Amino acid sequence: MDDRVTTQLVHTGHLVHTDLRGIQRFVFASAQLRDVVGRSAMVRHVADPHHGPLATTVAETGVQVVSAAGGRCVVLCPDESAARGFATCYSSRLLRLCRDLDPVMAVIPVTGFVPATLATQVADRAARLSGEWPAGPASRA
Repeated sequence: MDDRVTTQLVHTGHLVHTDLRGIQRFVFASAQLRDVVGRSAMVRHVADPHHGPLATTVAETGVQVVSAAGGRCVVLCPDESAARGFATCYSSRLLRLCRDLDPVMAVIPVTGFVPATLATQVADRAARLSGEWPAGPASRA
């Protein structure tokens, strides 16, 4: 018997990569140390995955933060519409708080290899939800 696990390529979601452009220009727009410190704190606040607009948007849209640091964040969304909804909501919040930062976002479809049994279970579940066959193991026999 073969003990290797077979795999199958399946679609697993969409990543939204967000980058804030113009951070240095924004932070050092003034020569006053007080302004530099305040603007630096603003950049940290808007990209903080635990507080601020990013955290609020993540909570509202139900996406998962993969990484967030240095004005960049990557979130995983279940589908393209959720990814685009997150991008719209987060960029709107950013622009309301700080018009001098330029949010740049990319929505990237993600696929991966998963065990074939899991892929089959996902396909079966999707077929059941779409009504292609009645629920229950007896209907597949």
